[in-house]
Amino acid sequence: MKIISCFALVVMCFGTIFASAKGMSYGIVGDMGRWNTNSKMIQDSMLRLKTNHLVMPGDNLYKLREGYRAVWAPWLDAGFVFSVVALGNHTLGYKEEVDFFKMPGEYYSKVDNENDIRFIVLNSDNRQNVESQMTFLKNELVSSPNKFNFIVYHHPSFTVSNVHKWSEKEQFQRAIRGIVKQHTGKITGLIWGYDHIAATYDFEGVPVFLSGSAQDPRLGDIGPQDTMGYKFERKWLAPQGLPYWLKMESTGSFKKSFIFKFIRAEDDQVMCTMKLTHNSSLEYRPDCQLKK
Repeated sequence: MKIISCFALVVMCFGTIFASAKGMSYGIVGDMGRWNTNSKMIQDSMLRLKTNHLVMPGDNLYKLREGYRAVWAPWLDAGFVFSVVALGNHTLGYKEEVDFFKMPGEYYSKVDNENDIRFIVLNSDNRQNVESQMTFLKNELVSSPNKFNFIVYHHPSFTVSNVHKWSEKEQFQRAIRGIVKQHTGKITGLIWGYDHIAATYDFEGVPVFLSGSAQDPRLGDIGPQDTMGYKFERKWLAPQGLPYWLKMESTGSFKKSFIFKFIRAEDDQVMCTMKLTHNSSLEYRPDCQLKK
């Protein structure tokens, strides 16, 4: 894994630029590593809503014997693009996943210049290179000229469901928590997967989007927890039991703002609408308050 990490650190410090268009939209959905009824439901919903650029926060292959092509060929055949991909804990191996999705490395950054976005992608599963990843992250945040800087990684930095605990990746989480708090003015948002829920949070004033309810949606309503002095609060949680995906759409306005919508895949119903403007707090629309 060191070869991939070094490649990511050396090359990706300069950032990779990919083509996009103003007003385009991203479909954010993690934990989608199998092709089944739920996956097809989400794909159909995205196609109906004209969204084919994917942001995938990990767990991209569950049944290893199937291989990546069997799971993701239906997406490629339908014209989807793997714009941003993070590694999770379900893989054939870091190198194999990097190669299949044509990722620049195990961790990297990608820049969407048209929409002034930098996606900084980390591998929260790897315990061997946490220090290198954190150095990379700090350098990216300090040097980024982009208005919108999103950090994408698989494992939530706090316990958010009844299935997993943040301490499963303790070294990574302790390190990244401090960096997020130190650089809140530069970070637009965090994008997580792992826990199979659709929810939003506030972490030290930074919006957090968890979009992992593609497969086996679970219970995300847990009691109080010790956040070790950090400010962390759930803002919205989708009703459990159904697959959801998150649409991120540029308004194309002069101020540069984005509309986020959690969408119920079976009928395209918008369950929560949010507006994010540069240097402003995340604005929740009334449809979110009904389901908090």
